[in-house]
Amino acid sequence: MRKKSFTLIELIIVLIIVGGIITVAIPLYHNVVEKAKAKVCEANLKVLAAAVEIYALENDQLPGSLGQLQPQHLRKAWAQIFKEEDEWKIKLAYFIVDFDNRGLAYASSNLLQRYLGGDIKLITCPSDPTPPPQGTSYGINCALAGMSYRDYKNLPDSYIVVGDCETSCFHSLWELSFRHKRYFFYYPSHYAHYITKARRIFTQEGYGYEGE
Repeated sequence: MRKKSFTLIELIIVLIIVGGIITVAIPLYHNVVEKAKAKVCEANLKVLAAAVEIYALENDQLPGSLGQLQPQHLRKAWAQIFKEEDEWKIKLAYFIVDFDNRGLAYASSNLLQRYLGGDIKLITCPSDPTPPPQGTSYGINCALAGMSYRDYKNLPDSYIVVGDCETSCFHSLWELSFRHKRYFFYYPSHYAHYITKARRIFTQEGYGYEGE
């Protein structure tokens, strides 16, 4: 009985199909990872915004920088965030990011002290190319520094509180760090996250951003 073998054309067809699958699968994989990183960043921003408000409530004024926040402010903020309905999405995102980026600091309500050591500078955006302690992942709106809690409460809900930033504070959205990516095949667009007083997350597109 003659043993059937693949012809050259059949092998070429198989290679083309496999190549097509890989071409589609790689961007999809990158998008899944980037969405997980973005979810982690959103959770971090919610925690920081909540911690800023807790700090202001306890001290009757807003911090001049995120470095003034204390571990107790963060713990209370994390407790608030993990009461949200999509807590499982946050935990899944942290799992994916940790799986993809071993060694990056990440937080959870019961591991805060272990991973952050009580240092706000170590709350890390997983998309930050220069993460703490070498750099800074998040900054506060400079206009809030030293503001009274009463004045803060009178601000509109749309007022920006914290955002992706390589410095301790920012004056405008264009000072944010456009480190997050949306992949369209191999051509990513870059954007930055920021959070408002009402703890709504928004994005700012970084047109013309250079660098990966």
